[in-house]
Amino acid sequence: MVIKWLSDVKKGKYKGIQQAGILYSYGEQYPEYIELTIHELMEKLNHDNDIIRKNAFWMISKISDQLIHHTYLTPIIPILKFGIKREKREIRRFSLETLNNLAQTMPKRLLFIYNEILDIFDEFEKDNQILALKVLIQLSEHGKSIPNNEFFLKYIENKKLSRYIISLLIYKDSYKTIFSSILSNLQKNGLANLIFDFIDEASNKRPLKIILALKKTLLKMDPLIRQNSLIILSQNPNIKNNPKIYLILPELLKLIRSKIRAINRISLFLLYDIHKIIIEELFFYSDELLRIRKTGDKAIKIVIKSILIDMACLDIRIIKKYKKKIYKTMKRAKNSDDIRFSTIATLAYSKIILWIPIDKTNKEIYQLALNSCLDLTRKYPIHDYKYEMFERISILNYYIENFSKAKEFLQKAINSEENIMRSYKSWILLILLNFIVRLPKTARETQSNFKREYEDIKLPKRIKKEISIWNEIFEDLYHIKIENAKSKLKSYYRKVIIKNKWEHAHIDLFLKDIDNMKSS
Repeated sequence: MVIKWLSDVKKGKYKGIQQAGILYSYGEQYPEYIELTIHELMEKLNHDNDIIRKNAFWMISKISDQLIHHTYLTPIIPILKFGIKREKREIRRFSLETLNNLAQTMPKRLLFIYNEILDIFDEFEKDNQILALKVLIQLSEHGKSIPNNEFFLKYIENKKLSRYIISLLIYKDSYKTIFSSILSNLQKNGLANLIFDFIDEASNKRPLKIILALKKTLLKMDPLIRQNSLIILSQNPNIKNNPKIYLILPELLKLIRSKIRAINRISLFLLYDIHKIIIEELFFYSDELLRIRKTGDKAIKIVIKSILIDMACLDIRIIKKYKKKIYKTMKRAKNSDDIRFSTIATLAYSKIILWIPIDKTNKEIYQLALNSCLDLTRKYPIHDYKYEMFERISILNYYIENFSKAKEFLQKAINSEENIMRSYKSWILLILLNFIVRLPKTARETQSNFKREYEDIKLPKRIKKEISIWNEIFEDLYHIKIENAKSKLKSYYRKVIIKNKWEHAHIDLFLKDIDNMKSS
């Protein structure tokens, strides 16, 4: 079927390119005619007659719509460099359209034109500026060129260009010097969604650069910029779950003391959200955390004390002087009307309960902690910290030897958390529990499902090593090599430095239950 534009060309409706149209119509059957068409048009691209020249550029842009014909257009590329500089607006547009199409298949051949476009960008009309930005975006992905900060600052507030400017910004080597402007524009011109899309893509490709850029903006004088930085950090999982997030700790601890309530609350909950990922780094700021615990308002005290309890899992000395006081605070706070504080306090309260030595006589107190967690899930449709709550309920059930409920809530925890770097321990415990209750085939199936979840993800070396050791233990358990499994488990935990004797209790429980498998 002959396309309409080509039919019109063959009929002579476009001055000077009828012969090119006739040649091109044979190209579908005889590819060599495409090459003849291009040579025919090349003669017209520098024609003295403006109309013939414009028509030739127009037909080139139409041919470039067909990806399979791009190789034939290679000789045209040097001419396009001059086409974008022509006085006629239409010729500039057709040249940019062609470049935009060619950039899809041969971007590296077009890199030389990058700076040419930037040099004359101001001279383009708005529609041609949009086309030019589309070309720059495609070329930036394959080259090292990128506009300077002045270029971004000049056009980022332009309503028609902003979406393309933000897409181009992804390729900058550093976002530090430009980020304040981006964040100050977050509420302008309907840019919020575009900026969040940019942050999502940038944090996926280069999370460290985003973290460093946001770090710089967290203490800006403009509170709007600070607040927007915190919102981005709070809402983006690629940033929030990145181990390098500890780099913002000095700024975050200062913002928790901010007199602007919105800023200190977002900072406070962000610190709570990330604290388990950066728990070891937090020890460098333990004095600061203890000061904040003492001087902050009620909400700050609850959250900071909860963080200190989790830090005490590694080293009990951090709360040794305040253990009873903190326990009483959490016991009261778990009944708070605020769901978020109630959840945080319940998790902290139940954590302290788990440090009580495992003994049949202590089952009642584990049950009390379990009831507190279950009451909370019944009272509120929990959204925040759902994973943590389900995981805690499963562990408490494990302590009172209710294995079926422990497995049920581990599965709920896994289903509620997409990030494998957070949920991997629940996967491991679920596999182990299936072995403990003598369901080796189910354990194997769960292990296979777990592997599918993590095998294509780039995990930190520490987590990869931990998973590898557990896989070896599971292999031994599957083949009933109980002593081997116990030996590997003991060896692994000897290397983990934990200065809290109560945190070793569940390890002893694992060993006891594994040992009981001998009798199966």
